[in-house]
Amino acid sequence: IFFFSSRRRHTRCREVSWARRCVQETGINAEYMGISVSKIYQEMMDDDDKKEKFKPWRKAEVLWPPDMPDDMLDYAIECTENSCKDHKNDIETKGNSIAEQIKKHMDEKWEPHWHVFLGKSFGCHAVHEKNRFAYFTMKLDKDNKCCFLLYKASQLLISLIIQVI
Repeated sequence: IFFFSSRRRHTRCREVSWARRCVQETGINAEYMGISVSKIYQEMMDDDDKKEKFKPWRKAEVLWPPDMPDDMLDYAIECTENSCKDHKNDIETKGNSIAEQIKKHMDEKWEPHWHVFLGKSFGCHAVHEKNRFAYFTMKLDKDNKCCFLLYKASQLLISLIIQVI
């Protein structure tokens, strides 16, 4: 059984869901576990309004929280760094080769169907396996940065797409 998730996910605890219902539907300002419900709701709304956060992780700035286990994220960043060094950080002309090399390493270590995007500016909405998504930025040299998006699509999803085609 495969579990899928979208990058635009919202994970909230039961207390916040309860707080939202209590404040929105009834207008009651109750207390739950010693915390004002309206305070919980306001904190939840403030979190939604914040921009996406990047935090340093090894030699990259990672979109936080990553949807990937730490060891897998470490390996992805290591592969990315090595691939960029092998191609002398030439993203403009050798970007395809860099992405191919990263994909090959991820497929070998963590099973097939990884997808790799890289560039200075791009958008993406992808359906991926749960805990198999990372977006990070690496400094290539003094002036250049490059963004990397890695995610894994499952065999089940790929089989369904092939059947439709």
